[in-house]
Amino acid sequence: MKTEALTELVLEKLEHVEISHIFGNESLDWFPEELDASEKAQVLEQPSLMPWVVQSQEGGNRFMLVDGYRRLRSLKAMGIKQGMILECRIIPAQISLGEILFFRLQNLPASKRKGLSGNQSTKILSRFHQSGFSVQELSEKVLPLLGEPASQHRANRMLQLGNMLGALKLPESMQKMTLQELMPLLRFSAEDLPSLLELARLMTPGGNKWKTMLQLIDENCRIRRVKAHEFLKDGDCRTLLNKPDLQGPVLYRRFKQLLERQRNPELERLREQFEEFSRELKLPERVVMKTDAFFEKEEMTLTMKASSLEELSLQLEKLRNLLEKPELKQIFQLLKG
Repeated sequence: MKTEALTELVLEKLEHVEISHIFGNESLDWFPEELDASEKAQVLEQPSLMPWVVQSQEGGNRFMLVDGYRRLRSLKAMGIKQGMILECRIIPAQISLGEILFFRLQNLPASKRKGLSGNQSTKILSRFHQSGFSVQELSEKVLPLLGEPASQHRANRMLQLGNMLGALKLPESMQKMTLQELMPLLRFSAEDLPSLLELARLMTPGGNKWKTMLQLIDENCRIRRVKAHEFLKDGDCRTLLNKPDLQGPVLYRRFKQLLERQRNPELERLREQFEEFSRELKLPERVVMKTDAFFEKEEMTLTMKASSLEELSLQLEKLRNLLEKPELKQIFQLLKG
């Protein structure tokens, strides 16, 4: 049956169904978050304010829930009255799960579809694939509804990510990450995932910080030709990650510095020397000395702030007095390699 016809059929048929005859299907349960307090109160007071959508089952008075999973969980948590009746729109038994999945996704508000996390999007796409949708159909019909460009390569990558994550419980910091922020996990093997998820739990990094950290771990692993879970058990990494007094942003910053040192120890040595010489120069207040991050240019930049001619003159005079200091010569030697 065409999806358009299914939409018309669901909108036409409304019946009363006893709640004990309704069962769930995890393929259609997409939103794990709970209703807020006001929504819960409204569901308890008027459970059929919004008609439920179910599919009748062949050979019995049973119905599969299509839309209304958060409401059903709330009702069960608050205690269901025996014999509670719900107003439901009925989908006939002969409609395939694939058609129902497409109907469910198509009828989600656009804001809801765009608000899906990367983990939710990959799981939904996997449900479509398991129900019989080909990769080409996923690309042409499903990805645009998820806000993604039609691409078979993209569909395959999302399916790979969904298979990797599987039934894993993601740390809270990862549950709302976008698809772009989760995709770098494909650089690693399935045996690396538990160690990487533990990192996310310890550091609670935001999306961009998470991508940066994964890139640094991947580069270090390639240099050493080891797996990520082996690298993270290495001495320096293990010592830092096992410090109970370091949490969240502080742990992330210290760990990122460690990864950068290990990836390019010579570059890190240059940065440390530049910082040390800059401190010893004792630059005037409101004057900052910088160089490019990779020491590729044999030059430095001085940034000076002045709010008057007098302040500017004073700053320049102080800088003139620094010209003979040995640290300044050492900085220029450092820049020339």
